[in-house]
Amino acid sequence: MSSLFRQNFTDPARRKATTVSRGDTVHGALEHLRAQARKDEPRHLLFVGSRGIGKSHLLSLIVDEISISKDLSKQLVPVRFPEEANRVLSFADFLLGLVEILKDARPDEAIWSKLYEHYETEESNEIIAEALVPAIYKEAEALGIHFVILMENLNELLTTQLRKTEEQKAFRQFFEQDNRCLLLGTTPISFTGYTAKKGTFYDFFKESLIDHLSEEETIELIRLHLTADNHENLLKNEKLIDEEFFKNELRPKLKAIYRLTAGSPRLSMMLYGLITDESILEIRKQLETLLDRITPFYQDRLKDLSAQERAALETIACMRSGDKTPKAIAAKLRLSQQQTSTLLKRLSQSNYLASGKNPFDGRQSIYWIKEGFFDIWLYMNNSRQGKKRIPFLLDFLALVYPTLEEREEKRSQYREKYGMEADDTLDLLSELGTEEERFTEKIRLAKRTSSSNPELYLQEARGMKLDSMGQWLAQRASINHLDEIEDLIHCWEEHRLGNLENFAAKLSEMANGFTYKNYSETKLSFIENHIEEITELEERAKLRLAAARILIELAHWERAEEHLRKAFEELPEDSKYRSWAMNDLASLLQATNRLGEAEPLMRRALEIDEASFGKDHPNVAIRLNNLASLLQATNRLGDAEPLIRRALEIFERSLGKEHPSSKIVSGNFQILLQEMGKEE
Repeated sequence: MSSLFRQNFTDPARRKATTVSRGDTVHGALEHLRAQARKDEPRHLLFVGSRGIGKSHLLSLIVDEISISKDLSKQLVPVRFPEEANRVLSFADFLLGLVEILKDARPDEAIWSKLYEHYETEESNEIIAEALVPAIYKEAEALGIHFVILMENLNELLTTQLRKTEEQKAFRQFFEQDNRCLLLGTTPISFTGYTAKKGTFYDFFKESLIDHLSEEETIELIRLHLTADNHENLLKNEKLIDEEFFKNELRPKLKAIYRLTAGSPRLSMMLYGLITDESILEIRKQLETLLDRITPFYQDRLKDLSAQERAALETIACMRSGDKTPKAIAAKLRLSQQQTSTLLKRLSQSNYLASGKNPFDGRQSIYWIKEGFFDIWLYMNNSRQGKKRIPFLLDFLALVYPTLEEREEKRSQYREKYGMEADDTLDLLSELGTEEERFTEKIRLAKRTSSSNPELYLQEARGMKLDSMGQWLAQRASINHLDEIEDLIHCWEEHRLGNLENFAAKLSEMANGFTYKNYSETKLSFIENHIEEITELEERAKLRLAAARILIELAHWERAEEHLRKAFEELPEDSKYRSWAMNDLASLLQATNRLGEAEPLMRRALEIDEASFGKDHPNVAIRLNNLASLLQATNRLGDAEPLIRRALEIFERSLGKEHPSSKIVSGNFQILLQEMGKEE
């Protein structure tokens, strides 16, 4: 893999093979140098682009092209200063530095060693300048060459290191005179020394802006490096990456890298290793390492900004929720909206910020830090909460697995492949998605026997902002009821998706499966509290009747009666379930010794079923048996006998004598006959 910071450690062939979207810039720079050498171009070239944009790489490409070009290599001699030329504090220091580099780069030309050794300890800057300026010109003239002086971070050199105006003027004058030296410089930001009309270097440079790579260019950059590094697991043959793998597996990660880096080549290459690793925990380690490794780079970037600009960036980074409108940012900064707007405009022009229309209010703009990883770094540096929650990894994972289906697939893979060892990874994945999705995953994690702290997950689950049904589940989420809560989450999902028929079916299935031995109070309460969510009257009534049945078995008379009365009241006259509701309500009234209220309901239920099903239907037999039981309880045995006899006849004729219902009614009939003193 190519070097991230030291271009000399990268093979030129590799550098050229993996370069994306800089060809036109290199070509333009070479044409500019040709024109300068002919004295057709009066100004020197300055590349302007944020740190990590590839300015050092660009200079290396220009040097490479000069070296391999037959005509340029005869005319131009690159002289590249170190990226941080900290020893250049005067014009004389610059000249000595130039001679020192030539001494090492061109050992066959003895003049450079002699000059350097003679003047390196000279105290007088004037003597050094008077001697070296003509010597440099004389040697270049004799050889018929121009020296291409490549210097980085000219904003620091020309404003901070060369602080005195006379030193700056001497530097400019040297290049404006015919000294056969051409200047090719870089700067991360525009600086007033060349942008302001009164600046020493105004109209001295021809400015060339270096922009971030586009999404497709970033993807191509990494693809070229993958090919150059010959990743065996990614290659279809020696030259080509398997297209299916690239499309389905790599591209989502590549897009995620672009979102985090905003097309910064250096950052893209720093995150390069993440795309070939499937282990989320390994990705976490790499990201943590990268976050630490990038710190000096970002610290230097902040030094390029004013105190207010730094404060604005940190404020925006720490606004992890809410719209980042100028008004909201101004409030956080405690500055006027006018001051804040000026700051935001400046940071946008310098490529630190991006902006767009507020999706919820098209009249307002919102701002965000253009480079996602820089945003994360700032947040982590300034937020205690950020240090706990590792948002940089969550942001990356959210980009890699953007859909619920992809996240669910990844969770399933980890559960199946790693078992109990998957907890740490599942913990990270539980922070992705909507509040509802995260709630579900917290419950699942709390339920896992390998979870070291289930109560922590339950606390997080209870803190989610959910709808009323979700809040009901959250309030009842406890270690002792996790199985029931997880089952109920499936019902809740159907309701959230608007699948009300499926929701009703799941509730009915649950209620119909209850017995006094296997019922769940949590599930029963869920059914009772959410019956009103079912809009279809008969479905709602059926569920009320099913819930009432188990409540009667559990002797929860008041709760059962409430459901039965509501079912009876809500159902239309012609509903086949109305007689069921009337019959069950009557049975409950009978069981609670309210026989006078029960009898008319039972008789009305019998009439409805006879009209609906015919006089010989088993449903009619049930109503006859129940009414006979009530009459028996009120000592009207003679009235009860024909009813129960008829019920038994219907069951035996339609179901057979051995059917359980026939046997139950037969037993009831024998008891009645005994009470009447009859034998049959």
